[in-house]
Amino acid sequence: MGLGLFLYLFAPSLLQGGMFGAVAVAVAGLGVVLAVALLVIAAADWGTVVEVTGPILRLRTFGGEDDDERYYIAVDDGSSDQVRAWRIDETLYERLAQGDLITARLSRNLCCVRWIIAAEGAGAAG
Repeated sequence: MGLGLFLYLFAPSLLQGGMFGAVAVAVAGLGVVLAVALLVIAAADWGTVVEVTGPILRLRTFGGEDDDERYYIAVDDGSSDQVRAWRIDETLYERLAQGDLITARLSRNLCCVRWIIAAEGAGAAG
């Protein structure tokens, strides 16, 4: 929003300022285009979900401070040679253990984890 307002107010006068003005307008315009693209991707991803079932291969934390700590889960769903990993919140992380068989629901493109439950026929995962 800020870059769009900047372009609306100052682009005409900046373009008269020569090369520096043209570069400033181009950079601000690129910022607006990227922001709009991210909003479109996020909005499109909001309604799409995918469910993944598999064993938890790794639970890891990164960062030293409690406020800075990030929690990750890696799950092998057996669909490819690559292992899928996602960032999760601390309360969910504390309920899981490596080796648990889980089903996770996440957004298709951004992989935002909506929930994780124990897969059918498995022990309690969360």
